[in-house]
Amino acid sequence: MRQNLASLFPPQYRSVQRALITVAGKQFTCDGVLEVSTNTGWQLAIVSNLGLVAGLRVNRDGTSEVLQVTPLFRESWTRQFVARDVRRLFIPPPEFVSAGRLADGRLVCEPAPESDGAVARYVFSADGQQWQELEVSRAGRREYHAWLRGYRTFAGTTRAVPAEMEVQAESYQLHLHLVELSLKDGIAAEAAR
Repeated sequence: MRQNLASLFPPQYRSVQRALITVAGKQFTCDGVLEVSTNTGWQLAIVSNLGLVAGLRVNRDGTSEVLQVTPLFRESWTRQFVARDVRRLFIPPPEFVSAGRLADGRLVCEPAPESDGAVARYVFSADGQQWQELEVSRAGRREYHAWLRGYRTFAGTTRAVPAEMEVQAESYQLHLHLVELSLKDGIAAEAAR
């Protein structure tokens, strides 16, 4: 399953997501432009009708840097929630072990608990080929739940990638729809494998 997560997305790519964020009953729309590089990591720019509202990079070593913030996405929100979503939705954990099956036959895998005590459970299809859900809980209480609602292929790739994701977190809801994905640096042959 770790291999399935690691190969969900090409090693280097640029993607554009349309996002609908619901916070305290208010909805906001924006676009996310995610640039992924084997050298620098995952760099996300969040853009609204007003222009660039936040920028963040998650480095290959797991550290994150807030590159730009505005009153629409304060630094604390960007560092706490945006960085967390990038890590949980686009970066596979270093390793995990099988944690059994659900009643419907789907496989469950868990990485080591996070430093703050949070435990993540990755749910895969019964054959282990497709990642379907992520649930994160702390002290037995669920605080983050992501569903992968749809996969699709994009020009230059033959493997379907997660194209629609929903997140229910304690303080917000997020719906992401991947509208564009392009390979970087001539790696089309590698992504097609």
